[in-house]
Amino acid sequence: MECGECLENISALIDGELNGFEQKQVENHLLACGRCKAVANQFRLLNFGIVHAVENIPAPSGLEERILLSIGLERQKAKKQFSLTSLFLILLVSPLLIFSSLIWRFVYLVYSTGTILGRAESVLLRFVPPATSWAIGIMAFFLIVGGVLLVRRLLKGFQFNEVFS
Repeated sequence: MECGECLENISALIDGELNGFEQKQVENHLLACGRCKAVANQFRLLNFGIVHAVENIPAPSGLEERILLSIGLERQKAKKQFSLTSLFLILLVSPLLIFSSLIWRFVYLVYSTGTILGRAESVLLRFVPPATSWAIGIMAFFLIVGGVLLVRRLLKGFQFNEVFS
């Protein structure tokens, strides 16, 4: 290890942030290099002085109360946001409940259409060229992808984590 690399890692060594291999390399270099060892000792003294200076500084009066007040305000804000999100979801779902019979009829129509197309599959396979059936399949795929992208666009910016947490 060269001096430049060792000097870059001295602070991390003192703070205990190096893995075992890196720590061993820096320590070995410090044993061999007096200049880097002197810098490391200066860092240790500085670190010791800072730790003891900070330990003797009293916390400002009222700090605990301000922290607890801040936590309380954040909780109130989160509750308000949760309430607004819940109200939004209710408003979003309520038309589905109002039009549920219409939705079930639509689902039944889709199911019936699928059944009819399934029965007609053998007829289509006999009379429709493969290229046409591939084109129909690709168009159906793009319609599905387009629908998914449309739903994502409609729900963009909606925070689901607030609802489920």
